[in-house]
Amino acid sequence: MYLGFFGNGLFISANYDIRFGSNELGWGVHAGIGYTPGYDKLEHYRDSLGVKYTKDGKYANKLTIPVGVSYVMGKKNRPHRVEFGLGLTYMNGDSELFDQETTNFTWLLVSKAGYRRYYYNSHFMWKVSFNPLISLNGDGAVPLPWIEGGIGLQF
Repeated sequence: MYLGFFGNGLFISANYDIRFGSNELGWGVHAGIGYTPGYDKLEHYRDSLGVKYTKDGKYANKLTIPVGVSYVMGKKNRPHRVEFGLGLTYMNGDSELFDQETTNFTWLLVSKAGYRRYYYNSHFMWKVSFNPLISLNGDGAVPLPWIEGGIGLQF
């Protein structure tokens, strides 16, 4: 289990990761639940006569549900691991950060390339990864650079 910061949960997420093999190497899956805080937004614009207007906007808190598969490489009984993966994240609500269309939900395709460090005596693990995101809502999907940090415990 690990707590992810940014990454596939977008802001913060609690995730369960399981490997199909008998150790921490090889193919596995992860799933979690996350939270992305809302924010206030001020929009400034001018009408056709040049008069300046300000519009207040409030974006609500959002629930995220990340799922995915990954492959972890490394040497058995060594603490260093390299991870590659692909997943989907569901977010309830619209996000202008990822696409230009207004929708009631957002689906994001998330890729992952990262590093994991295990500490065997304490069962502690930390990770960092590069996670480009692509919105599956709308046209013209452009990857958005994203990073993830995480800490967790292995059982």
